Amino acid sequence: SALAGLNLNRLASDGSSGGLPFYGPQIAIPLLDAKKDKMYSPRSMVFSSDGKWLYLAGYYHNLNWGNVDWLNAVMRMPYDGSQPPTLWAGDLAQGKSSSEEGKFRMATSIASDSSGRIYVSDYANDRIQVFNSEGKILKVIPCDKPAYVSVHQKTGDIFVFSFLIFESDH
Repeated sequence: SALAGLNLNRLASDGSSGGLPFYGPQIAIPLLDAKKDKMYSPRSMVFSSDGKWLYLAGYYHNLNWGNVDWLNAVMRMPYDGSQPPTLWAGDLAQGKSSSEEGKFRMATSIASDSSGRIYVSDYANDRIQVFNSEGKILKVIPCDKPAYVSVHQKTGDIFVFSFLIFESDH
């Protein structure tokens, strides 16, 4: 298993780290022009179908009073930690979002299927984007406000949790 926060942490089913350091490399991304402790942290990650890669999404930073700033990027790194996370899809520029295919407006979660396809919930663009392992867009699935996506590894069924935010004029 892999646990996300500021760093990659590893935990095997037997309670060990599986032969790799438990406390792995940094996976959080520093905010520009901010103190070192101000970071975008991923809230979702998934293994590639072969278990060699981790894909990370949902990079956010809680600004204050529940206001959240999203980094519209999906990162990828080897599970063994031999390389730091690198941009796989989207954009690392803070505050930059897009409705173009392969770009995001709040990439909130990520999933994979047994064939190696990667699914990214693109919340503010009302869609799930499906990529191959090389980052090429395969298809777009329209979906209202997908906050979380998951794929059943045996059946291939796609499960989406949507969360609508209503603004009040009061």
